Amino acid sequence: TRCSRDWSSDVCSSDLDHIRQKNHKIDNKTAIHLLSHLTDISKIDDIFSEKDRQFNDEEVNEIIYRSNNTNFQTNLDYLGSKNLNNLSDDDVNNIIHVFSRQHDTTKLKIFSLSLIKYKELTSGNVYSILYYNLEKLEYEIVKQLGDNLNKLESHHLPQLYKLALFRGSITYKIVIKLLKEYNIWDKINSNDIRLCFDAMPERDESSYGYIDTKVEIEKLAKMIGTKNLKKMSEADMILLFQFDTNKNIVFYFVNNCKIFDRSAFTDKVAQTIVQSRSRYLTHDEMNQVAETLRENGYRIFI
Repeated sequence: TRCSRDWSSDVCSSDLDHIRQKNHKIDNKTAIHLLSHLTDISKIDDIFSEKDRQFNDEEVNEIIYRSNNTNFQTNLDYLGSKNLNNLSDDDVNNIIHVFSRQHDTTKLKIFSLSLIKYKELTSGNVYSILYYNLEKLEYEIVKQLGDNLNKLESHHLPQLYKLALFRGSITYKIVIKLLKEYNIWDKINSNDIRLCFDAMPERDESSYGYIDTKVEIEKLAKMIGTKNLKKMSEADMILLFQFDTNKNIVFYFVNNCKIFDRSAFTDKVAQTIVQSRSRYLTHDEMNQVAETLRENGYRIFI
């Protein structure tokens, strides 16, 4: 399909005329090459008489990766629902991840909006589109996703919360608002509650800048809600306190131990807290923690 006189050209116009004149039915391999390199995108309708050409998932991926910014939107429109719905969650996540890491916000935005327009979005698709666009500060995507945000699941919460925490005030406000508006917190389970608390930096001053962790931990607990905090299991509490934990998380759980089920916040959990001796707790603070636990009926040994 390249011009025999100039191999540097993309697609020779004389070749396109030849295809039209002979009513030549081109195969998918040739179609992919034309879609990838055609610079005069107005000629697509002339070349492809088949409006519903079917490509397999590998071919769809190839077209997407090989398209340039000039013809990217046109190629996605040509692929449409019939072909974009062939993409798996892994395909979608990988494509979005590649555009994000390449800092190609143009393709990231175009691909995201085309998915919303043409594809029956899964929960994984919604998360990938939302996360990577917010990471690049593309806030309009939240409005475009609309009720698709209802598809977000519990295991998406920790990463979205962490993104909100470290990406700046505008992202924080948008993420926290949508999590509340679409009742995503009510879907949370014990493991993901632990991971949300784990997202907190170990100290107020970190590589992400200054975060008042005492305030943020209290805000996080309020967003999760007492009803959901009661979902925490003994195993997840032990995992939370086994390693160096932000001392304000220790203080929050110890000072509010009565809101947790006693079958979850057990003597074993209490013992884990005092034995872990987070390096961010002073000797006096650890003694204060131990005394509070004893006052609430926990049997611990130091």
